[in-house]
Amino acid sequence: MRILSSFWRLYGKLLMSVAVCGWLFVLGANQTARATNYFNWGVESNTTSIGSVSGYIGGTTRDCSVSHSGSCSMRLVVRGNDSGNQQMGAEGPQNPYGWSFVGSQALYYRWWMRIEPGFSWGNGTAKTKSSRVAAGGQGYTGYLMDYGFLIGECDGGGCRLNNGGSNSGDSDLFIPYNFRTKADGVWREYIVKVKPNTSATCTAGTNCDAEFQAWVDGVSVGQYNNFKLHNNPTNLMTEQWAGWMVYPYFQLNGTASDGGTIYVDDFSTDNSWNSTIVPGSMPPPKNLRVR
Repeated sequence: MRILSSFWRLYGKLLMSVAVCGWLFVLGANQTARATNYFNWGVESNTTSIGSVSGYIGGTTRDCSVSHSGSCSMRLVVRGNDSGNQQMGAEGPQNPYGWSFVGSQALYYRWWMRIEPGFSWGNGTAKTKSSRVAAGGQGYTGYLMDYGFLIGECDGGGCRLNNGGSNSGDSDLFIPYNFRTKADGVWREYIVKVKPNTSATCTAGTNCDAEFQAWVDGVSVGQYNNFKLHNNPTNLMTEQWAGWMVYPYFQLNGTASDGGTIYVDDFSTDNSWNSTIVPGSMPPPKNLRVR
């Protein structure tokens, strides 16, 4: 009887394992099936997934001697004494999504970046506008500051924090990350997630649910959630600069000794996790319990 009982216990565990593995496989397949790519560009040519690059701005070139993958990357030679006015990057097509900004899905913006030794952010404003999203009038601007990732320049009703204030001073809604220490010639993968608030009538300080998170080399470096990003549910969302760091607008306000060279490559904008650190990887299911 003990042998028979042990057999059935073992058999039951095997059935449970098979069922769980099958369920996880189906879950993963469903998540992959729902994944949508809205923009990608490996800089191998002047053609992106949504149209052609019409030109390169400022000290920007397509460099086929340095790349993260493939043969080419985009080379940015940034001036330090830019008087806060230095448009760079690839001039390409916009991406009008056609959906309401309020209540829209989360988007994951990925790019690989290599900051060369000697690059200096200086002691001025030390930032670049790296993303511009329009929604009717103004949506928001994504920034890389010398001290981290930031969202600002929102419409009058957006960018409201859950303490009731706003980030109009570029000081509140940011994820700390020290870009000054990354001028080492190493390629790193950067991913920024932005999800607008679900409801236009949510009240900052209570029930708003916008999300802002950043990862470096597949590891989260911080997040700022539960705030109000936009105020008007009738505004349609348009990605004006294709993705983060495709068409950056540097504002170092430094000296002639500041600035330097940055390479960027392998851009992608998706509605799901899009890291290439482990090809095809995705975050594990949440709140999973197996007994």
